[in-house]
Amino acid sequence: MSPLPPTAPVGAAPRRGPGPDLGPDLDPGDGTGDGTEVDLATCWRLLSGVRRVRVAYTSGALPALDAVPVVLDGSTLVLLARAGSTLARAAHGGVVAVQADGGPVPVLGGPSTAPAPAEWSVTVTGRAEVVDVDGGLAAAMARTGVPRRPGEVLVRVHADIVEGRRR
Repeated sequence: MSPLPPTAPVGAAPRRGPGPDLGPDLDPGDGTGDGTEVDLATCWRLLSGVRRVRVAYTSGALPALDAVPVVLDGSTLVLLARAGSTLARAAHGGVVAVQADGGPVPVLGGPSTAPAPAEWSVTVTGRAEVVDVDGGLAAAMARTGVPRRPGEVLVRVHADIVEGRRR
């Protein structure tokens, strides 16, 4: 069994691009090397059409992953979570990663003659906090049609790192 690689010091800049053992043609984001980076404005535009995302966080020092409703609020993401859930507990100052993707839908019965839109993926990493609904956030939720149910809390994710890829 090989030893684990050393961890980056707290506060170190995130690694972007291939690691020393991956070679110049591989992209650690999707493992295939055939994607192109998406600019920040396009990342936010793609996220604006998403209603559910996957959020990764830690619970008891172990990774956890949930699919939750999302609303964009300026340059932050607001997730809906059950009060008392592991996500809500992890959101008190923890760092989370939020991922959304989209792309062509396969056509049943054969290939389509229309060109398919490109597949894409956007990841937002940042600090999370449980927040109260204010007037602006309530309006954003109403515009997107994401219902808030009793017993749910709002988790705001500050976008410290935003990365996107298109294939």
